[in-house]
Amino acid sequence: MIRPPPLTLKYDNRFPLPTKTASPPKSKGFVGQLYKASWKNPIIAIAGLNALRWAYAAYNSVYDAIVDDAEGAHNLAKVSITLSVIYVVAFFIELYGVVGVSIETLSLQQRLSFIRAYLYLTFLASLLVTSASVLSGVSYFVFAEELMWECLSLSTEGHGYEKSLFVRFIYATSDSA
Repeated sequence: MIRPPPLTLKYDNRFPLPTKTASPPKSKGFVGQLYKASWKNPIIAIAGLNALRWAYAAYNSVYDAIVDDAEGAHNLAKVSITLSVIYVVAFFIELYGVVGVSIETLSLQQRLSFIRAYLYLTFLASLLVTSASVLSGVSYFVFAEELMWECLSLSTEGHGYEKSLFVRFIYATSDSA
């Protein structure tokens, strides 16, 4: 009987297993490159554009409230004031996002807390703007008679361009209404 050669084991159970060294995660194509990219500038640009959009919507709502109040459409004036408050809050949330993301002097932990707060506030702003759109749509049908009388009054006075609901262009004149 011939004795077999001794076993050559990869790990000997008399000693602890060797520790593995940490290797950096491998980026997998396009998604990995996006993950490593800086999102600061696109976030600032989108937040700035949203801030401009909500500021313009708030301006239109305030102007509509003034026109509604002058024409005696008090329910429509209340809706316009509510819409303007909602849009101003959304404007300030986006302005907070622009400032919070672009601050360079804070530590990373402080900037992350600003960005985390902006994330939650952006969710709140999206809910507010969605509710403003629903409120605007519902008020269009609920106060249809009041809106129609206001429209007739503005058109007989030759001021149909004053109501932003009927204006299709940013810079409206009396000819474009």
